[in-house]
Amino acid sequence: MQSSFDYDLVIQGAGSSGCVTALLAHRCGLNVAIIDKSSKGTFRGNAHYLNAYSLELLSQCGLDMDRLARLATPETYAFCMAYGLSLNHIVHTLNLLDDPSIQSQYQSIGRFGAALNVPFSLIHQDLVALIEKQHIPILWESEITTIDEGNHSVIVTTSNEKATREITAHYLIGADGAQSGIRELCFLPPKINTHDFFINVEIMSDLSSMITDPAMLTWIINPSFPSCFVMHQINGHQNIQIPVFIEKNLSYANDSQWVKRYIAETLGVKNAEYTLIRSQPWVVTTHCMETMRKDWIFLLGDSSHTLTPAGGLGLNTALGDVANLIWKLSVSLNENSNKKILDSYQLERAPVNRDAVNQSLKNFNDFKSIAKSFFLPPSLSVPWKKTLSYCMPASKHAIETILSAGYQYSMNGLLQIKPFKRQFARKLEHRLERTRQHFNGIGSHLGYRIDSDWIINSNRSSNFSIGDYVPSLDSGSLWLSNEIRIIQSNNSLLEVFQYGHWVALLFHEDYTLEAMLNEKKNLRSFLQHRDFTVQDNLDITQSCVLIRPDFFIAYVGDTTLNDEVLDLLAQVN
Repeated sequence: MQSSFDYDLVIQGAGSSGCVTALLAHRCGLNVAIIDKSSKGTFRGNAHYLNAYSLELLSQCGLDMDRLARLATPETYAFCMAYGLSLNHIVHTLNLLDDPSIQSQYQSIGRFGAALNVPFSLIHQDLVALIEKQHIPILWESEITTIDEGNHSVIVTTSNEKATREITAHYLIGADGAQSGIRELCFLPPKINTHDFFINVEIMSDLSSMITDPAMLTWIINPSFPSCFVMHQINGHQNIQIPVFIEKNLSYANDSQWVKRYIAETLGVKNAEYTLIRSQPWVVTTHCMETMRKDWIFLLGDSSHTLTPAGGLGLNTALGDVANLIWKLSVSLNENSNKKILDSYQLERAPVNRDAVNQSLKNFNDFKSIAKSFFLPPSLSVPWKKTLSYCMPASKHAIETILSAGYQYSMNGLLQIKPFKRQFARKLEHRLERTRQHFNGIGSHLGYRIDSDWIINSNRSSNFSIGDYVPSLDSGSLWLSNEIRIIQSNNSLLEVFQYGHWVALLFHEDYTLEAMLNEKKNLRSFLQHRDFTVQDNLDITQSCVLIRPDFFIAYVGDTTLNDEVLDLLAQVN
């Protein structure tokens, strides 16, 4: 690595993507430092859905995956979604794993399953501990305030502005969130779209006595007290996501009486025992940067794109940025390496991020449309909440109470009428079919493909698909089939991955390719046909498969195309 700089890589932001960036960079041999304007114990958000790809990356960071599994929402309700008037008055529940095809997919994808639901705030403390164990410096309560692009230097200022220091680095990454300071200093501002206003309430409680069929997500459809209840643990950590519709109402996050009343109405039990952890305003915005790099400065995660919370796309998209970039930074610092590899970061990730933002918006609108099945058009919510905001507190309280009780009484009565109940059930099932694919998440997180010079024979469309995902050897596919087994150990090929290194599979004798493969230092594993086996149901005709360090697959499907493999291998040190 270059020795003329203090660090190979400086990262601003010690959130989820910043911590994973630091650990993967350290694994690749980079000298890394992190700068974060918050204190060490700062709460780092409510993201919780981790797909198979993100779980693999966390494993590559050195995280204890057994502990992660213990922290996760139990599988019995981790993929359940319910709808009701309150938590103790559920109308309908859907469990994705009741579908045999989905259950089969979830059980066969990845080393750690297709997905886990774990509050990332719990994972974050383990990542920080790993960073400290690796002696990676973190400058807490500090921020980069000046960047000298010509000299690769930054000025770091402490939060109290009592101290500054200059640091030089070969590369700088802005992983500092939606209000990125690095983006503000070096890039044109993005167009930020505001979609909705929420208050997020976090509680700890034991609900096992009042809930017999728990669900990860429960949509509370009540005109006075609508919400989405996120049950990470039936006895433990829970979140209530409350739509307040207009910005003025975000101030209710600081109104303890309002918060307590909302919790009681959501639970459906006035005297329920719980511990209130925090109540915070939350503005749902989206943006997507088309420019993610400026010379030696890069953006990733929320500094580059923000998504709606629908479908769990945000965190996984951010970690996808990290995986794509870090090995390329490492390779670029090697002597005689191909520096053009850095151009591929933006070319590969920008289309994926753009499609993820659009998909999250579609998911968000579909989830909001659920209210239509309960005869509560969302379009009425904003003017109604605006009207209520001008009422005196006592009047507002009375109106909401009457409306809530009246609505629940009316719905209970109507559901006793069989023709109405049948019609209502049909409408609800229709809505469930529209939303279940977003709640599923397999296709949206893993099913996309990319086009790039770093993908061989990339002739597939890069269209984002939320359709059923099948592990694949297709060019540019994000995930590798776990049906490929190493003969000697009978382990999945996934077991031989090491972030930062390539893997090559040679299916047929080809002495030119074999000689080239043997020369490559960055090939961690070179396996010939006698070393591995593929189940018969996979159509394997390739003479050589190259698997990139971020698990994207580059392959050639015909021996006449071996020049493409050789050209790509020539760029792999």
